Amino acid sequence: TNDLKKLSTILRVLTISIWPLVVAGFGIKRILPSARWPAMQQGAQNGEVSFNPDDDNLLAQASATSRLSHIMLKVPSVDDTVRYWGATANAQVTASSKLENGPKKNDTSNRDTLRSAFVVLGNGTSLEDCFALELVQNRQQEFCLGNAISYLGVSKLFQYSSSSTQDLIQVITGEAAGAAKNNENDDEPNGIPVKFCASAPGDFFCRLAFCTADMEATTHFYANILGMTVAAADEAMLCLRYDNDDNDGAASFAGAPTTLVFERLAIDKELDHGNCLDHFVIATRADMDQVYQQLQTAGASLFMKPTVMFGKKVVGTIDPNGIKFILAANTE
Repeated sequence: TNDLKKLSTILRVLTISIWPLVVAGFGIKRILPSARWPAMQQGAQNGEVSFNPDDDNLLAQASATSRLSHIMLKVPSVDDTVRYWGATANAQVTASSKLENGPKKNDTSNRDTLRSAFVVLGNGTSLEDCFALELVQNRQQEFCLGNAISYLGVSKLFQYSSSSTQDLIQVITGEAAGAAKNNENDDEPNGIPVKFCASAPGDFFCRLAFCTADMEATTHFYANILGMTVAAADEAMLCLRYDNDDNDGAASFAGAPTTLVFERLAIDKELDHGNCLDHFVIATRADMDQVYQQLQTAGASLFMKPTVMFGKKVVGTIDPNGIKFILAANTE
């Protein structure tokens, strides 16, 4: 009898606590676009906004193998930022470089040691092909975050990724003093808001959110020119991603990739890029020479011709909000 009661409790807790998060996550892509944003969807049907790129859009054709790769942030202290993410979300440092004039091995001072670092949360099974924060030391005399970055989103599923079933039961039923990992309100050392968001299983860095003063131009650029799928949209928010839900095994990532989000800037504010945000990177398998020609034809603002660096062929582009990003493909 006790075993049956215990099993019943386990099933009830898992159903109540975990499944709604999964459903909510899938809802971002599958429920909300049709239920919450009928006006935007109707506009697309009327031809006001096209969410379906032409068949000859090379980036749209490569959607199943494209994803948000990483964002470069210039921060006053790489060490402090790495410590924050390690404490908040058990982030992993996949690569780093030391400061040339950093403290010696036995130095017990709190001086910074890192010049740069890549921070990854992974997807629960692997760190490969997951979104990363590329942190580099900001050499400006005065650090300015600006308001171009709205927030960094961490999946709520991550809070339970390392919890055993019994631990989860004890937390939810009040039998344990602990709680699911959620340090959302802790101060990120650079002032960047961090939110825990409902998300489908996939990359635990589930959202990269920016502000925009021109939602229409942003929608056209990312959906029609870059070939991204509009997962959800209304007058105040736009969610985009490359559609990796293919059935032919071409996708390079299992689960939902990081979603690119734009939130409308308040009408009484101006977009300020500050000196923290440098650029973000989209990884793709599309041919960069052909993509560059296509972007030129579309009138996109370009700051880098196809160039080989770090084993990738890259193209540098600027979106309607003045945000720099790089398209990167393997040279092999």
